[in-house]
Amino acid sequence: MNSDRFLIIRLSSIGDIILTTPLVRALRKAYPDALIDYLVKEEFRELLVNNPYIDNVYSFDPANGIKDIIKWRKKIKRNGYNSILDLHGSIRSILMTRWLLKVELGKLNKKKFKRFFLAKLGINLYEQISPVTQRYFEAAQEYGLIDELERDNIYDKLEDGVDPERVLLRIVQRAYFDFYNPTRLSH
Repeated sequence: MNSDRFLIIRLSSIGDIILTTPLVRALRKAYPDALIDYLVKEEFRELLVNNPYIDNVYSFDPANGIKDIIKWRKKIKRNGYNSILDLHGSIRSILMTRWLLKVELGKLNKKKFKRFFLAKLGINLYEQISPVTQRYFEAAQEYGLIDELERDNIYDKLEDGVDPERVLLRIVQRAYFDFYNPTRLSH
C-alpha cells in the first residue's frame, strides 16, 4: 500500500471548488501513486466525481450538524491520511482536522484581518492581490507542486495571426479583476 494519502477539503462553493482543480492535477502529477481523496458538501459532490485525478469524493451534509463533523473526524483518522489540505478554513473543516496526530496539515490563509479592513473600513493592507488558485498552491507549498498554468504563462498567448491591438475580449482561465487597480487591464 502506498504511504502517500492526501485529503483535500473544500466544502463549498462552486467557483472555489473548481479553482482547486489545478492543485489537484499538480498533486497527482507529483504523486502519481498516491491516494487523493476530496471532501465537499453534498450539493457540490457532482462537480468532482468524474475528475480523473481524484480517487474518492466524499460528501459532508451540514444539515446533520455536529454529528456529521464528529463522523468525519473519525473517518479522517481511520483512513490514515498523512496529509490534509484544508482549502476551506471554516469552523467545520477546522473541527474535522485540527489536533489529529501525525498528520501534515496544509491550510489556506484567508487573510481575514486584511479582508476585514478592506471591506469594512476601506483600508487596503494587501501588498498585492493573489489569485485564489495561487493561494491554494501556497497552502500546499511543502509538497513542491508546480502550477503548470502559471509556469506556461498562458495569459499572454494568442493564436497565430491574431493582432493583439484588435483583441476586444480574451477569456483566460483564472482571470480576476483588480477593483483597486483598474489599469492592470491594459493587456
